[in-house]
Amino acid sequence: MDVVTILVGTLAAALAVAWIRERVLRAADAERNRREVAEQRARRDAELKEQAQRTAALFDRMIEGVIVVDAGGRIRLANRSAAALFGFEMPATGKTILEATRHHEVAAVTSRLDRELEVLGHELRIDSLEAPRFLQVNALALRDASGASDGAILVFHDLTRLRQLEGVR
Repeated sequence: MDVVTILVGTLAAALAVAWIRERVLRAADAERNRREVAEQRARRDAELKEQAQRTAALFDRMIEGVIVVDAGGRIRLANRSAAALFGFEMPATGKTILEATRHHEVAAVTSRLDRELEVLGHELRIDSLEAPRFLQVNALALRDASGASDGAILVFHDLTRLRQLEGVR
């Protein structure tokens, strides 16, 4: 063989080795990047889960009753205080506000939010076998990015003790 053929063969072999080495390094980098992305995603998912658990715990320990409904008027979330105020079983997810509260005026407040952005300081009287209960409801219509109805949030504050004290006075 002549020198040129040997040099061309050597150069071709060197190029092939360099190309293979580059491909192996790229594959290793891609795998390392995939692992890093997967680890970051797992950390983010764990953080989101932990945050959701903290939020749910806080939501459930609130003194005020809170009910969040979707655009169709079905309950997305309700806390223990709301369940205690209206006597429904938890979880109430999927029930209509009327099914859960069994109170037409609460359903009427919710339907007012189709026309109004918020209802503030609305007082309700709930008659029960023991004694009437008085609640104040503040409600806010939830809207999506396009401005369409995305449900509502209702916050109930029990005024019964305050009304009893006013009656004594």
